[in-house]
Order: sequence, then C-alpha cells, then structure tokens
Amino acid sequence: MRLLKVATCNLNQWTMEFDCNLKSIKESIIRAKEAGAVIRLGLELEITVSHAWECLKDLLLGDWTDGILCSFGMPVIKGSQRYNYQVLCMNRKIIMIREKMWLANDGNYRELRWFTAWKQKDKLEEFQLPSDISNALSQRTVPFGYGFMQFLDTAVAAEIFEELFAPIPPHSELALNGVEVFMNASGSHHQLRKLDIHGYACVVVNGDVVAQCSQFSLKDVEVMVASLRGSISSFQEQASCKRFVSFVDVPYKLCQPFNLQMSLSSPLKITYHSPEEEIAFGPGCWLWDYLRRSGASGFLLPLFGGADSSSVAGIVGCMYQLVVKVIENSLLTARNLQNVYFKRFLWDLKTGNSDATRSWAKLLSEDTVVYAFLSLFQTLTGKRPRYKYDCSSADINPIGSISKQYIRIFLRWAATHLAFSSLAEIEAAPPTAELEPIRSNYSQLDEVDMGMTYEELSVYGRLRKIFRCGPVSMFKNPCFGWGLKLSPSEVAEKVKHFFKYYSINRHKMTVLTGSVVYFKKREVPTCSKKGSGKGFHPGKASRPGGRRPMKYYLILEMPSNQLIPQTESIGGRVLPFFKACIRISQPSKKDVHN
Repeated sequence: MRLLKVATCNLNQWTMEFDCNLKSIKESIIRAKEAGAVIRLGLELEITVSHAWECLKDLLLGDWTDGILCSFGMPVIKGSQRYNYQVLCMNRKIIMIREKMWLANDGNYRELRWFTAWKQKDKLEEFQLPSDISNALSQRTVPFGYGFMQFLDTAVAAEIFEELFAPIPPHSELALNGVEVFMNASGSHHQLRKLDIHGYACVVVNGDVVAQCSQFSLKDVEVMVASLRGSISSFQEQASCKRFVSFVDVPYKLCQPFNLQMSLSSPLKITYHSPEEEIAFGPGCWLWDYLRRSGASGFLLPLFGGADSSSVAGIVGCMYQLVVKVIENSLLTARNLQNVYFKRFLWDLKTGNSDATRSWAKLLSEDTVVYAFLSLFQTLTGKRPRYKYDCSSADINPIGSISKQYIRIFLRWAATHLAFSSLAEIEAAPPTAELEPIRSNYSQLDEVDMGMTYEELSVYGRLRKIFRCGPVSMFKNPCFGWGLKLSPSEVAEKVKHFFKYYSINRHKMTVLTGSVVYFKKREVPTCSKKGSGKGFHPGKASRPGGRRPMKYYLILEMPSNQLIPQTESIGGRVLPFFKACIRISQPSKKDVHN
C-alpha cells in the first residue's frame, strides 16, 4: 500500500497586488509542508499577469518547493500568443508547463479575449525560459504542452478548470495512461446557485469528498490536507487500445510506505449553502475586501424602506458579524464595529415616500437627511426634481444580479438568522418603487406597473440569461410549467409583453452614464465666430485678443455613444454635445492649487 498526502487551498488573490499575492502563496506552501503534504495545488492564475516570471523566480530560488510538488497558475507568452498555464515545480526546478486547452467563453467569462487555447496534443514541446529565469535556475528549457508527470511511484497530471466540464475531459484519457492523481486548478467568479461545489477547494477520492475548504471566508489563506491510498488503476480492455499521451520522467518519490501512524482521510458530508446564505456570505465577504483594500472609512447607505436598500443593510450587517467571528480575544462586538464603519441614514424626500415606507426605513436608519440633496440640486440647477431615482447612482451594487424572488427569501432568512427582525415586516409589504407622488386613491405597485409578477420575471430571466431562449423557446418552456393555470394563448401574450419591454430597456445594459468633469487651469472650450466656417476647438481662442480669462464650469459629459445632437447656450458660449453645463463661482488660488 502506498500512502500520499496532498494539499489544496483557497487564496484571496487580487489583481495588481503582487506582494500580497506572493505572500499568500508562500503561506499556503508553509502550511502544506507543516501538515506533511507532498503535493500543493494552487489556484488558476494565482500569479497575476504582470511580474509573473519575477514571482515564480522568487519562489524557485528559495526553499519553497523543496520536497513538495507545487502547481502554480500563471499566464505565459509563447511566441506571440498568451496562454493560461499551470507551472509544475519541485526542488527548485520547473518540471513542466501545462497549458489550458479549453477556455470558458460564456456568461461572465471572456477568456478568449486574453488567452489562446492550446490544441496540440500529440507531443510535448520544449519551451525556452526567459533569460533571467534560465540563468537563475540553470535551466534553459522545460517540457511544454499536454502530458503528465511520471514519478518513481505514481503518476500525476494537471487539469485547468473548464477542462473538467468538457464533453471528453482530459482526465479520462490520462487515467487510461495510468495517471492516479489529478490536480484541477480553478478560478471563477461567484454567481448565485452556480454549482454545488463552486467556490471552495476540495479533495475527492473516487467520488467521495474527503476534505473541503469553506466556500465563503474572510481568511486570505485557507489550506486543506488529505491523506490518500495509492492504487494501480486497471481499465483492461479500454486501456489496451488507449491513445498514447506524452509524459515527463521525474526521478523522485511522492508516496510513503504503509504506516499505521498515518491515518487515511474519510469521506465527509458535503456542506452546501442555501440561496439566502449565499446572498449573505458571498457579497458580505466581498464588501469587507472592498472596504479594507480601498482604504475607505466606511459605507454610506441611503435607506428608502424598501426591499432593495434593506437587503443591502442586511448584507452589510452580516459582513460585520463575519468579521467579529474571526477576531480573536477581542471585546469588540458587531454593533460597535458597525457604528464605526457603517453609516445608515434615512433618505427622506417627504414627497416621494409613503408613511409606511418611511417608518420601515427609520427602523434601520440612524440619521435623517431632509431636503439636503434636493436643496443642493435646486441651488445648482434652479430646478426641483419631482421624482427620485432610487439607488441607481450608487458606487457599488451588491444585489444587482439577484432576482427579487431571492431578495425576498433573503429578507425572511436575515430577519431570523441575522437578528434583524424589522426585515420581516419589510419583506411582507407589497413591492413598490414609489416613483409617483402618494395619492389617497392610488397606490403604485411594481407588479401592476410591469404587467407581470416578480415570480414570472424570475422565470423569464432564467430562460433568457441561462438558457438563452428567444421568443419561441420562451413560449414553449412556460407552456409546460404554467399549462395547468394558463392557456397557450395567455402564455403567448405574457411572453410577447416581456419581450416588448425587454427590447425597450435592453439599451440600459450597454451604455454608460454621464461622468462629471471639472475643468481647471485651462480655457473653457470656445466656438468660432459666426460665419467663420471653423469648427469647435477645445481651449483655442476664436477671436482677436488671444485666450479669454479662465472661467469654471461643472460639465456633465456624455460618452461618445450618447452624444446629444443639440447645443446649450451658456453665457454666450455654445458647448456642443453637452446637455448640462453649470457655471460655478471662481475658486480661490488655494482651491486651484489643491
């Protein structure tokens, strides 16, 4: 019997944070070694694009890979193409480079924008290492391509994320060639109900999970180790006619002989999170990272008393509960921490909110802002808005891709499990945007305005986004689910209604909002004299006397795909393509300097 101890990890890696990312990788190797592991599997692209070879050089020149096989995910350029690779290293040498052969290019994935899939499966090629790496390691070339590593006592191969889900995954062919250990490095965004095993590292033996990291955690490094029993695979008839796969001979042993002191890992009951737990823990962990890495002093949340802003308040409250749980030997409570970093206030416009909505918002809020934003807008523009536009101008939106059905489920869950009892009352209220003034004989309701229920909208969303259904397919699918209560003609009318408003509002997903530009230390763009035939020249004087004195404007600048084909005359000047331009007072020299 041969015994093998392996380690996998969750790492909280961030783009452009080279030192912190490298530190996390080293910490995971230290923990794996301390646990006696001889294989350490890292993340897909755990070493970021810039300075990838410098980071790998740092790892190989130290003792990090001594006595342990390490798989590092990083990008590599070969010729003129960039590939997504696992670099397999041991004892301060690169054993081989395994490229990714199947790229994810659906949904939120756009790997083909950045990488090329490797299609050469016939043989391993020789890859010329960069000169500084070659000189430092005394290693000029390294095997490169599709293959596996043949150690003295076992065979090990690497897969990379999407390859696991291919119709004919590489591990099937590799297993016929005698490979016993498969390392699959993954790096994926979180998406609600994406996969049961999504988001956590695990060790699986013949279908049984024997080690599992947490799916959501505030820890930067989490390592899980498992002990396995090696065995010789025998596929008999299938293996007898297998296609040969190239391999690299590695003159080291990984396994230990039979040892009663080393216990084998037993199958575990897999931990799954419910949708409401995913909504709480996933965005909660992300918000904490956003807060501490951005250097911000806290969050500011306007509370309208509706389901959306209240659910965000619940998610942030969950975030602070998670933070307190990982703080050891501290008297700090979630409430104290929340008062420091989370400022909640009631967004009270008086004319837009109902008494019920205002009362619900007050349950969660601390301060009341009355007319402040309205007064500022009226001072600058001379106009007073009649309706408010809810939370669409926020900097971050933790619930933007979550359906209203899941939001309501989360509110019910948070009222009990997060001890925010006021959320239950908010969830029970009929959903309304309250975009129109409150009247005694009319109550605005979302589902009435939309002409469809949120339950129906969730069905449309899944069919359209996940299953990519068009009008015909979207008609056929609900006919089965709604056939007992609706006739085919009624289903058809609902689908037509959805696609009508889907086409009307689809552009909102593909255009940018206006950005604020503050011009300082330069002339305001001027236009040519009437009849001169000259066009618009930013910063160039158009009449005798040269440049005009500096004036200051606050301009709402529209993106190029939203240029407005009309002009606004402000103080005798015509500014084409700008819909709003507000002249402000001349600042002091100190303001200009700052």
